[in-house]
Amino acid sequence: MATKRYLFLKSFRNLYSVSCVFFTLISAGGVFGIELSDLHGEWKHREKPVWIKIVSDNDSGSGIIIKNEDDSSSVGKFLFIELSSEIDYFSGQIYVPQLGRFHPMKAEVANAGEIKVLVKVGFIRKTVFFDKTTI
Repeated sequence: MATKRYLFLKSFRNLYSVSCVFFTLISAGGVFGIELSDLHGEWKHREKPVWIKIVSDNDSGSGIIIKNEDDSSSVGKFLFIELSSEIDYFSGQIYVPQLGRFHPMKAEVANAGEIKVLVKVGFIRKTVFFDKTTI
């Protein structure tokens, strides 16, 4: 009887140890997940001659147009505002010229040199890509 109880306690301790390690790794994933600094730098719109620079301070980031070959008057204006890091993506607002206002968006770093931005306006979805670059 004592042997069965000892084996039960030993397997319980092993299960407890494995559970502690598992939950520690899961919670560390949130801490070491994506950060706004992953977006820092200069990015070019894949389909248009527009370059932006993404910066952040504290818990919020923004993307400022630094070059636009089609409309030089847009240089210095915000394309992204209120960027924040979520669990596995970035959220914020993007300026939609057709609407003349900022609209909610989600973004993710698809690989080291690409940002994928998803914007939904009603039933319409639009995905735009930005590639990491230096001017």
